Amino acid sequence: MFEDVTISVQGNGTSKNLLQLCMKQFREVSPRIQFRFRCTEDTKQKLYSLNDDRRTIYKNVSNWNCVLISDIPLDRKISYFEVLLADRSRTGEYSGVFVGVTDDTAATADDEKPINIKHTCAVFNTERGNRISNQYDSESVRVNRSARTKTGDIMGVVVDRIQDKIIFYLNGVYLGEGIKGPSNYGTLYAYVNTYFETEVITLVEKHDFKQLDNRKII
Repeated sequence: MFEDVTISVQGNGTSKNLLQLCMKQFREVSPRIQFRFRCTEDTKQKLYSLNDDRRTIYKNVSNWNCVLISDIPLDRKISYFEVLLADRSRTGEYSGVFVGVTDDTAATADDEKPINIKHTCAVFNTERGNRISNQYDSESVRVNRSARTKTGDIMGVVVDRIQDKIIFYLNGVYLGEGIKGPSNYGTLYAYVNTYFETEVITLVEKHDFKQLDNRKII
């Protein structure tokens, strides 16, 4: 984990320029992105309840009709975020959520088209990790193992611009990769869309990026 750092500089403009350079380099080596959620359609904000710091989502209606993205882009050489999945009515399986990235800041979704794979790379928490049903092909990732989740699981997403990969983790263990890398998209933002009205998603910082399990064979 990267801890908060406070730096004070006294002196001339050269010292301040040096501080700015150091902080820029620090941000680049720290992959953890701290952001807040925002709704892509103001008229559909009522479908979700966001807590005061906009780091937790409470769904109010069961449908795919509202997308949430990060309020800042994932623009570092390596960007990383995690979300905790929870359900207010069930203690076991957690179903019906896309977690990933998108380059569409006005992304929309509905029950006929829950994801636009031209602009979005997101894992779906079913066995295959990429398909709602045979009718809706939402394939934008290839998973290495089951993507099924339960309440309390943590989904992690890495945008690696050095290796040109979008990588997904479940509870800190490698899950799969996007079919396309970040170079195939525009400016990317974190993306979440969840279906059931009892579901809750919270931004968390559970796993250290450097300690993620990158083994592709589980």
